[in-house]
Amino acid sequence: MNLAVRYGAAAQNQSHKEFDWPGGDPCRRTPLLNLSMQALQGTRTSDEPSERGHVIAPRRVLVIDDDPTFVLLAGEILLQAGFEVVTASSGQEALAAFEASKPDLVLLDVELPGISGFDLCKALRTLLAGVEVPIVMVTGHDDTASVARAYEAGATDFIHKPVLWATLPHRIGFILRAQDNLRALQRSEQRNRALLQGLPDTIYIVDRQGTVIQHITGEDQRNSASQVGKQLDEVLPMDVARAAHCCRMWRVASNRVPGPPN
Repeated sequence: MNLAVRYGAAAQNQSHKEFDWPGGDPCRRTPLLNLSMQALQGTRTSDEPSERGHVIAPRRVLVIDDDPTFVLLAGEILLQAGFEVVTASSGQEALAAFEASKPDLVLLDVELPGISGFDLCKALRTLLAGVEVPIVMVTGHDDTASVARAYEAGATDFIHKPVLWATLPHRIGFILRAQDNLRALQRSEQRNRALLQGLPDTIYIVDRQGTVIQHITGEDQRNSASQVGKQLDEVLPMDVARAAHCCRMWRVASNRVPGPPN
């Protein structure tokens, strides 16, 4: 848990004598600072529409394999589970199908005619729409080198043949939910940052040692990165930095925030 220090031009006009705290919570009595303890942890959010009153389109899976039996089985299982399925049997067909269908997930065989699945995976990652799409590679190889190569090529996950067909929809559903949660968190962080950058004041996020780990301001961003890693007394007036330090120590002493290890 870190400390957020909000500091602005209005705060600089307050009287220095307000630092004389007769008792109580100095963080609440100090007009110079707006201090709050924030658990700076990712919160799982979801921007998916509610099922009530909304028609949710089925997720689309692009199956790329030159084995017609595998394509038939994978397609049937996924269709029964409520997915849309698009198929391709070569690298050229796969690239065209990917651009045309904009799939939510790609199920990609390692061995394809004319191109390896590893190279095709790299090619998909170079496309604008392919940067974040989950790519699950499928292979009959059972060696760690193939697994490592798949992840190096940009694969999201790896499935060995023979595939356990009953578990395939669950595996794909889990990957898609994880991707949805990640995207929702990124959107939430972007909205929060935009709101914070609209504030007239500057916000410093500091760790337990008083070191700036994040600097958020609505003004020119060019100097923001240069503040990271500095102590508060290096970026704030001495009296303001002292108030923040006292507040941080008071929080630790009152057991609201666990203190640093001895």
